[in-house]
Amino acid sequence: MPGEDPLSSSSSPQSRGVYMDISTRRLDSPSTRATSPASSHSYRHASPQSFTQTSRQTVSSLHFLSLIPLPLLEKDNLIPPTSPKNLSISNSSQLPKMSTTTPTTTTMKEEKPTGPFSHLPPYTPPTKGLLSKLPSSWVPYAELIRIHKPAGILTIYFPYLYGSLFAACVQTDKTKVPSLSAMLNLNLLLVLASLIVRSVGCVMNDFADREIDKHVERSRHRPMARGAISVKAALAFMAAQYVVLFALVGAFPATRPSIPYLAPIIATGTLYPYCKQFTDYPQMVLGISLAFGIPFGCAVAGVDPLSLGFTSRNGVAMLALMVSWVVWTVIYDTIYAFQDIIGDKRAGNKTMTIRFESVMKPMLYGLSAVQVGLLAVTGRLVEAGPGLYTGVAVTAVILLLMVGRVKLESPESCWWWFVNGTLMIGGSMMASLQAEYISRLGFKLLL
Repeated sequence: MPGEDPLSSSSSPQSRGVYMDISTRRLDSPSTRATSPASSHSYRHASPQSFTQTSRQTVSSLHFLSLIPLPLLEKDNLIPPTSPKNLSISNSSQLPKMSTTTPTTTTMKEEKPTGPFSHLPPYTPPTKGLLSKLPSSWVPYAELIRIHKPAGILTIYFPYLYGSLFAACVQTDKTKVPSLSAMLNLNLLLVLASLIVRSVGCVMNDFADREIDKHVERSRHRPMARGAISVKAALAFMAAQYVVLFALVGAFPATRPSIPYLAPIIATGTLYPYCKQFTDYPQMVLGISLAFGIPFGCAVAGVDPLSLGFTSRNGVAMLALMVSWVVWTVIYDTIYAFQDIIGDKRAGNKTMTIRFESVMKPMLYGLSAVQVGLLAVTGRLVEAGPGLYTGVAVTAVILLLMVGRVKLESPESCWWWFVNGTLMIGGSMMASLQAEYISRLGFKLLL
């Protein structure tokens, strides 16, 4: 019938025998090697003509094999019986086309990423902002030091600024109060120092948390967590920044005495990233590290903090100012950490956010009251004027609004108040000390 296979079940036994005899001739079988003259020699010594003839025989055999019905091949044990594990072929048209050049291979599908964030999009290079303008090889290092998130720089710089202003406020000799231009020059140096210190801190933090960050949604794409920067490269980058920092501070004779005050900043800053593994109060360690910037800024401005003494009014005033910054750090970093509370719980981290989650709002109100009280004590001890107390009152109002309006369950709200709260509280404290500095500067303001 038209379209019927030439070797259907109605074919004659003789024709089946002819095809079977041809298709079952194997070049490497004992019978073939015994009867074929070419088989008595090694393939290494075979002539090109013999290979050509052999190839033609192979192709011919495979062609005739494709014409044999599947049941006959199974009957003569030429292929294993069909089963669910073997490919079932009903006719010759379904057999794969054979190639004499390259064998057919099976391509495995890539496994989908697993883990808690497998449903989220993978990392994509930045397409806008400062990072998109940098060479691609620089982007991971710029991300590592958070150059695209400058708000963190202010949390480092503000204590340095407060220290320099405090030094100007405690000068008993008004002739030694730094001029406005001198203060600007000093703070330019402090801005550069804070930029480097913050960068070093970010590298140290990501180095310590490189495995933990993989389990936190917000930080899973950080350069070390995603493998864009190796451990050796990150540590070398951090060491280079330390060299620049000490060279910067030591380049000016007036600032060299401040170098020893960098030691506690570096020590506590190195310890902080590991605190989440063994204490519920890493925010306090961070606050202590940042607060050491106040005596550093004071030393840069020409007043040795140790010369103030620990029991004098000015010495206690500096201590109160430092503790107020520790308290403020606990407030804003606790709010900041609420963004990652789910990931921190999953990773087994310890933070005040987790420890006091159920009573966090009342605690934030209490800490705000402590901070305002310490700022008022600082003003009282240095015999400040009304300008400083006005700034303290503004700080109190901002804290009240911040704690009252932040939605701790909303990462967006926590981030907004972290960034803007840092600017507002840091700015109000700066204005307090600047008002006192200007009042003591007097006639030197115009110089």
